Amino acid sequence: MSDTPDSPGSSPPASSRGILWAIPAVLLATLGLTYLLRVEADGGLEIGKPIPEIVAEGWLNGTGPTMAELKGKVLVIDAWAHWCSPCAREAPNLVRAHETYKDKVQFIGLTGEGKDSRDKSAAFLKRTHITWPNGYGAAKTLAEFKASVIPLVWVVGVDGTIVWNFGSSGTIEDGIELALQQARIAARNSANEL
Repeated sequence: MSDTPDSPGSSPPASSRGILWAIPAVLLATLGLTYLLRVEADGGLEIGKPIPEIVAEGWLNGTGPTMAELKGKVLVIDAWAHWCSPCAREAPNLVRAHETYKDKVQFIGLTGEGKDSRDKSAAFLKRTHITWPNGYGAAKTLAEFKASVIPLVWVVGVDGTIVWNFGSSGTIEDGIELALQQARIAARNSANEL
């Protein structure tokens, strides 16, 4: 009697065993891709929504701005943590954008990590060359920004609403350019009303 796939107690041919091993691999890859796409689409607080008040326990790289000081400015707000390797990978993009737009845009970083992680957070900022003000102990503010994953970045227009987030198409620079264009239009409209 020959061993055929239909015979009881026989093992499948080698080609079938390869397919059987491939099925779990494909399922795992699909689940991983689904997770990455969900994370990629998760931009936190949606475009068009006003930003919440920015409150932090303390600040690194200078003093934190007040909401009054931020009013009417284009902002880039990033959410990060010192232990987050994707945050470290995103940092060079933020640093490049900051170098290009620092005279026109206010950058602010926020981490939910508290005072007990202050030294580690400061080391992260130094290692990643981030020089703008960063609030620590900002978990409540980040919850209001709907930061369910990190890193997240938002570009805020002069009207205080989100114009770009990580779920948007394009780059951070595209979001900043959009916010600056909206600011120029708003300024022109204000001048025409006078």
